[in-house]
Amino acid sequence: MPFTRLTEQRRMRPEIRRLLTPIYDKDGHGAIMDAEEVKNYPNVEGVMKNLLFFDHQNDESSSRDGMSKINDFEASMCARFAAYLVKVGYDIKRM
Repeated sequence: MPFTRLTEQRRMRPEIRRLLTPIYDKDGHGAIMDAEEVKNYPNVEGVMKNLLFFDHQNDESSSRDGMSKINDFEASMCARFAAYLVKVGYDIKRM
């Protein structure tokens, strides 16, 4: 079946795109490339190598309709991380 594949990405940081290289390059057609504008994104202050990973053992639950998964712990961590970014000087209006 004919298909078209993304060859240049224009949204994510190169550090994140590099995590996807094994997925995009597994068929030997070449890795996805970064557009020039994403190569010039400023560093994320207070975050090493512009990436943040965390591991936890908190289970997901199901939404009321059973169609989605919910993880209140992960949502809380994201909210606390956003608060941290504001504390280190990020403009809340740009988040």
